[in-house]
This record gives sequence, C-alpha cells and structure tokens, in this order.
Amino acid sequence: TSAMTARSSLARLSTFNKENKMDNRIPNIYEKLAEARLLIANKGMKKTGKNSFAGYSYFELSEILPAVNAVNKELGIVSVFCFADKVATLSVINAENPAEVVKFEFAYSPDGASLKGCHKVQNDGAVQTYVKRYLYQNAYEIAEGDALDSTMNPNDVTKNVSKPTPKKN
Repeated sequence: TSAMTARSSLARLSTFNKENKMDNRIPNIYEKLAEARLLIANKGMKKTGKNSFAGYSYFELSEILPAVNAVNKELGIVSVFCFADKVATLSVINAENPAEVVKFEFAYSPDGASLKGCHKVQNDGAVQTYVKRYLYQNAYEIAEGDALDSTMNPNDVTKNVSKPTPKKN
C-alpha cells in the first residue's frame, strides 16, 4: 500500500541520516519532495482527461490531487496553491519545519480562456484549473506526452516552417 511505501521511504531517509551521523534530523523539504516525486511516479496514475478535438489524453486534477495529498500526508509535506494577478504559485512546505518552502510559479495571461457559451467567471475558473494542474505536474514531476506535438501533423510543412519575409528595396 502507499502508506507502507511512504513509511519505508521515511525509514530510508532515517537510515540515510544515521549513516551520515545526523541522528534525529528531520528530512529537509528537498529530500521530502524528491521522495514524493518517486512515490507519485510509482502510483501508476491513468490519464482520464480526453481532448477529442486534438486526440490526446491528459491527467486531470482528480487524478493528481488524491495522489499528491496522500503522499504529502505520509511525508509531512503541505502544498498551497495561490492564484494572483498574472502569476500563480504552488508552495511546497515542510510541515515539520514550515520555514522550508519550495515555490513553483507559473505566469499566465489575464485574458484567460475563451470557452464557447461560458460566462467570464467560468473562463476564469478554466484558467485556474489549467494553471493549477500544470503547477502540480511541474512540482511533482508528473510527466505526460507533449500535447502540442500530438496536435501537429509532421507532414504539413506549412505549419512547421516559417515563411521568409520579402525584402524591401
């Protein structure tokens, strides 16, 4: 189970600490984040989000957050998402030493999304959801194939090659 895996991970950190004569030392945020990334990678999450227009699958927050929250709890980490004007931040905090924080930032366009048939607040929510997903994927190194690459046709040279600018005399 993931609880057993996380406990054995903390035991490995404790063993690492003892081998380096640092008994009773709380693992720092970088050690905890590195361990969290490994545990999440080994969870075997499945992509349930589908972009039928472009033909690719992606991780939704409903897959990411339960995995991250479970691992965070076991390792003593807290993730805090903050959405501000033009920049969103995900802070990963060592719950046992809150002064230790790793921050991940994502700059976004305030123009947001333009989903058909939606109110402005729904478009703002879509932007927040996308940005949050990308920040969690970045912080916890949750990898998926590049969506841009899957939407491009490699045989369409007009999209892949820039057109020369005519010279003026």
